[in-house]
Parts: sequence; structure tokens; C-alpha cells
Amino acid sequence: MDIGGSLARTPDGLTPADALNADLYPDLIEAGGLAAALRQVAHAEHLDLGEIKVQNEWGRSAFTTARLTADRGAMAVLLGGDSHRFSISAGQPFRDPGWVSGSTPDLAEAVRMLAAWRTGVKLRELTARFPFLEYPPISQGYEDGTPVPAQWKIVLTDQEAETYRDLLTALHADDVTGGMFPYLSMFTLRLAADPYDMSAAEVVVARGPEEGGYRVSSSAAEGERLVRGIGETVEAVRDLSRKP
Repeated sequence: MDIGGSLARTPDGLTPADALNADLYPDLIEAGGLAAALRQVAHAEHLDLGEIKVQNEWGRSAFTTARLTADRGAMAVLLGGDSHRFSISAGQPFRDPGWVSGSTPDLAEAVRMLAAWRTGVKLRELTARFPFLEYPPISQGYEDGTPVPAQWKIVLTDQEAETYRDLLTALHADDVTGGMFPYLSMFTLRLAADPYDMSAAEVVVARGPEEGGYRVSSSAAEGERLVRGIGETVEAVRDLSRKP
């Protein structure tokens, strides 16, 4: 079954007209859904988008979603619910070399952007050519191959990290902990061993029960350490960062 073809019907019986808002997306209904429309425009523009899939061949998503692959990171396209627009995300945070997102009402512009990402156009040029795109500063760090120093610069100037400011400064200055990837999550400071694999080992630092104290733990070791002062905390992070 060719989901996205002009006469396509999902296994549960839906057609493009069932899944799409006729007032917003009459063009996509005629094309046979989002994936089919992307194929048609890419063909007309002589652009290679590679294989275009949908998130699920059952239900509305067969006609309202599209997924594309690329060496630098996958792309996803979704439809706006309140206006005619195509929302795009490319790449995965904390893994791929840069990632961007944005939306445009112009399907041809969306196709050209997807093709540019797939062919490796760099972030600065990409956002200059497609101003609807935006990306966080860390994306540039990943693309440049320097995610750790880029992330330290971000965290050290982040107002939300003010409660950890002195500790962060000390950790950054240390030759071991300064090579880890810092970020804040759930009111705790986390230092990842591998900036490209956020599921890898990390050390977690949280405020302790006493003034000036911290709780330090590692995803690679059991238990936690209660320490006092910045110096002891840095030493605990250093030690736990070496745990297998």
C-alpha cells in the first residue's frame, strides 16, 4: 500500500480528506497527504530528499507527518493546526552536529530547506537562506566540534544557574571536570561524560541539607556523597567522573 499516493487509504480506512483540514490544506488533500506533496514538489524542483516516510501508517499521521533521513540527522515535518504551515525540525539535540527548527507556510521553501540540510549546508548559511529557521547557540558548538567549551560558555552566563555560579566557575577551571559537559535539569547540576551520548555516565550535583553543602552522585556508582564547600565538591565530582 502506497501511503501518500493520490488514492491512498490507510489500513484503518482513512483517506487524505478524512485526515486533513480542507480549509487549510486543500493542496495536500489533492496531492494525497504531506509525504506525497513533498515528493511532488521535490520532483518539480529537481531536488533529492531521499526516502520520505510517515510516523505511522495508521490514522491521521499517515497524511499529516513526514520523516526524512540524512547523515547529519533526521528531519521531521508536521502540519500547523491553526494555519497553513509546515513545521520542521532537523537533527537531534545533544547528539547530532547542530539542529534547527522553524515553520513556513511555503511548501516549496520547506522542500528546499530539507534538501539543503540533507546536502550538508552549514547552520549559518542555512539560516541565512531560510530566515524562518532558528537554533540554540549549542547547535553551533556541535557543528564546530566544540560542544563542551560552547556549553560551558552558555552555562557560566546563564541566569538560571546563579545558585551554582561559584561552583561552576571552580568546576570549569579544573582540568578534569572542565572537560565534562555541564547542564541544569530539575534544579540540579549535571555533568555528562560524553556530550554526544547523554545516556552515558554523568555526575549529579544538588544542594545539600546544610548551608554550603552538596549531594554528589554518579549514574555509574551507587550511593551519594554529602560534601561541604566548593573544594570538596570539585574533588567528589573528579573522583566520581572516573568511576566505570
